[in-house]
Amino acid sequence: MKKEIPDFHRFFWWIRNPNAINLDRNERDVILQVINYGGWRHWQWLVDYYGRERTKKVIREIPETAFMTRTLKLIKLLLGIKKLKYASRGDYIKAKNNL
Repeated sequence: MKKEIPDFHRFFWWIRNPNAINLDRNERDVILQVINYGGWRHWQWLVDYYGRERTKKVIREIPETAFMTRTLKLIKLLLGIKKLKYASRGDYIKAKNNL
């Protein structure tokens, strides 16, 4: 069964069709978008849906440079994350696009 993005999250997906996003299969993208562009209500939903530990695990796997600086400090503090992976933005983009 495909789990859909809640209506209050749809504005995060200006590049992609929100109806094509599967919350489990696309968890990395969902978590990244919600952290970068969401507010408190969105973050609460994120932790409620994925669970605290799963959310932390996914965040740790995402290079630090993928996050907006203003949200990174707060999410690390709230979830008790000490360290993230580091990759330059260029390396991150190349790896994502398999260049």
